[in-house]
Amino acid sequence: MDSLLSSIAEVTRGWKTASSGYQYLKSTLFAAAELGERAAIMRAAGSIDYDTLEAELCFVGRRRYESGDFTALAYRIADCFQQWQIFITEAADYSWRADAEFAADLRDEFWEMVTEYEAAKQAAGVVDFQDLLLKTRDLLLNPDARTWF
Repeated sequence: MDSLLSSIAEVTRGWKTASSGYQYLKSTLFAAAELGERAAIMRAAGSIDYDTLEAELCFVGRRRYESGDFTALAYRIADCFQQWQIFITEAADYSWRADAEFAADLRDEFWEMVTEYEAAKQAAGVVDFQDLLLKTRDLLLNPDARTWF
């Protein structure tokens, strides 16, 4: 993550100047430009909020960018779009890995609550919508039931 934060700060460093204080920057690039600035400021101050920056980095990594987004920058920063493509490939990969890790952490953290919820439903003799879907799936695994339906 530190490497990506350094990369975004480096890639976006000249954007403010090249687009007259972001005035001519396409809206799709604002989040990245601001993240690059804040990451550099936080690093210089020695106070980095990794949780917030990770969420923003994942947001930036998931957006779709096109060469037209860089028109205000291209004439002042020659290889701006190429630098961005390299960064965004790395950010998208990081975002995918961070999401996978987050999902696994949530599963582990909430497993006990899910188990208690399932026991409470069973004790009360009720089902929720997901149960209906799963029971329908299980029913349709039976060849006779599939034929009947």
